[in-house]
Amino acid sequence: SYMADVSDDSSRSANFGLIGAAWGVGFIVGPLIGGLVGSLGHQAPFLVAAGLNLVNFCFGIFVLPESLPAEKRRQVDLHRLNPLKSLLKILKPSPILAFVYCYFFLFLAGQVHPSIWTLYTQFKFHWTTFDVGISLTCVGLSMAIVQGGLTRFIIPKIGDHRALIYGAWLELIGFVLFAVATTGWMMYAIFVATALSAIANPAIQSLISKDVPSEEQGELQGSLMSIASITSIIGPLLYTRLFAHFTDVNSGFFFPGAPYLAAGLICLLALGALAFKRSSVTEPQAS
Repeated sequence: SYMADVSDDSSRSANFGLIGAAWGVGFIVGPLIGGLVGSLGHQAPFLVAAGLNLVNFCFGIFVLPESLPAEKRRQVDLHRLNPLKSLLKILKPSPILAFVYCYFFLFLAGQVHPSIWTLYTQFKFHWTTFDVGISLTCVGLSMAIVQGGLTRFIIPKIGDHRALIYGAWLELIGFVLFAVATTGWMMYAIFVATALSAIANPAIQSLISKDVPSEEQGELQGSLMSIASITSIIGPLLYTRLFAHFTDVNSGFFFPGAPYLAAGLICLLALGALAFKRSSVTEPQAS
């Protein structure tokens, strides 16, 4: 919501991309810190994480200025703190509803990686823990490069809507290729070839936030995070069940890549949601 407050139409996607880039850097640095301090005891990584959150809290209180002007702030009413009410509000018919469904499906598809990546690569390619760690480091590095750097050049050229469509198609293709990969090196090749799919996330956040008044951005972003959290509940249950079923020799059809194929089909649902919105969106001309 802070990014939405301090951004305009020309910078909103790039600024949302910076959030993804920060997440990517954290994806690289976080495990490194955890591994180093973990040698001090099992509790140490959690204490360091708590300390980092305390520093972040203090930075927000004492350093970071308020983004929303006083005249646009609303009184905090207790009935507004009901998360279910905010979710129901965002799911009501509105100009952004198709994007909200698309957001849900893309995040649900994306849950396949944290749910199944380690199981899949160790089962199919016999990767070690070190191999998995290296691959996840590459994931974080790619996200940092694409969302932190390339997003600010690509999306202004093609527009948020096209960026979302292209990103969703690339994600779909990547998931299908992950499902049928036969050797470990292919996983890296597929990931590099479809890395630009990461432009979809900042693009859809920009599209959703630009149609919502500034005084409602906090509620909007909170609702979107609730939707993302729901996918983090559904995703692991869905993908691990598929993996368990299709790696069982008694299942009748042995196909370890079934979770990734399912994620590709869910991306297709996201594109279907966009089909209802496409005709009403006008994109800026490519410069």
